[in-house]
Amino acid sequence: MGRDYVPIDCIRPIIRNDPHIKVWYAQNTILYIRQSALPCYPRLKSFSILSRESLSLVHPRLYEDKMKRLGRQLESTTRLGTLFARTAIRRLPGAAVAARLPQSFRHSIKDHARSEP
Repeated sequence: MGRDYVPIDCIRPIIRNDPHIKVWYAQNTILYIRQSALPCYPRLKSFSILSRESLSLVHPRLYEDKMKRLGRQLESTTRLGTLFARTAIRRLPGAAVAARLPQSFRHSIKDHARSEP
């Protein structure tokens, strides 16, 4: 968009969903043509990108890969958080005493605690 060049998005629509093409090529292959030469290629004019937002579109495969990675990180974090919470609860004062109480008594204590305002 600078230096009198215009981005032309005539290749990405063709290769975008081709699984044999690496995703970074499908995402970033854009033709640039000098503004003054554009009238010589009238068919390319309809592919010219007029805004930066169009240049920053995210390829669906990149988005899906990122979401999968974030999902795995979230699962790991959740598991780690659960493990940390269990360990912390076991170390609370009185946790050892509560662990020795009969199961039925522990449930009655929890039920009583829930019913209190």
